[in-house]
Amino acid sequence: MSKKSFELMLKGGHPNSLGRTVVVVEMVLADRARVGELYTCYQSEDAVVRLRTSNALKRISSEQPEWLVPHLERLSGNGRKSVAKTLLNL
Repeated sequence: MSKKSFELMLKGGHPNSLGRTVVVVEMVLADRARVGELYTCYQSEDAVVRLRTSNALKRISSEQPEWLVPHLERLSGNGRKSVAKTLLNL
């Protein structure tokens, strides 16, 4: 499954809903190698996808915090830009 597939799973529905976020979390928890794939969804043009990506990573970090360690630099650097894009709806 590609980044586009996770992105498609996280699209649509009401912006305040989780959509299929929990399903994506379960998929990543079943295969640690997919954390990076999920992270790339921060590059989505869709603000809802970026918001749900944050929610999914938060859920994953509560169960497997060490899985995000390799991505911390990217989260602190690019993550700020993604959060800004989400907040500004750009």
